[in-house]
Amino acid sequence: MPPIAAALEITVDELLVAIAKDWEEGDYREVGAMPAGWRERRRLYQLTIEDAGWLVDVSHPASIAALEAAHDGAVGRFLANQGIPALNVSVLTSDNRLVTTMLAEIMRDAELDDGSTPRGVHFGSKHGGAWCRAIWLPYQDEMPAGLRVLNAAPISADDPALTAVSGWFGLRTRWF
Repeated sequence: MPPIAAALEITVDELLVAIAKDWEEGDYREVGAMPAGWRERRRLYQLTIEDAGWLVDVSHPASIAALEAAHDGAVGRFLANQGIPALNVSVLTSDNRLVTTMLAEIMRDAELDDGSTPRGVHFGSKHGGAWCRAIWLPYQDEMPAGLRVLNAAPISADDPALTAVSGWFGLRTRWF
């Protein structure tokens, strides 16, 4: 928030008030409420991977070292400019979307030791007890080769997983 507030030449408190006002006027309802539109624009996909390929293990020391060395050390310089002295698992799973998105793009386009590119990433949840896996979708709207969609279901307001996660994090999802 501080860099955004500075760019707008306002205080962080003023920025938070402006964001809350925008949320009240839009489809957001209020802090902690998830708009129905978020759910309606997404689907739960069940896929099968039919071809060989690798998921990057984000927390593996070799992955972290490769990311730090990427682009002749430019990643390390970028992180330093963000106030991050060293890349570690905490940074890779942080809430800093500028950093995590940049690192994900580097991983997506990386060439692995066998000459292939990764199919996606694999990492432990920062919320504990679970593994997260993400498959890279293509830059266009086509399905990547070697993936077959078994099911694409809408996310219902009473989906058990959505209800459980909403409860864990204090989100309200049942308004329309």
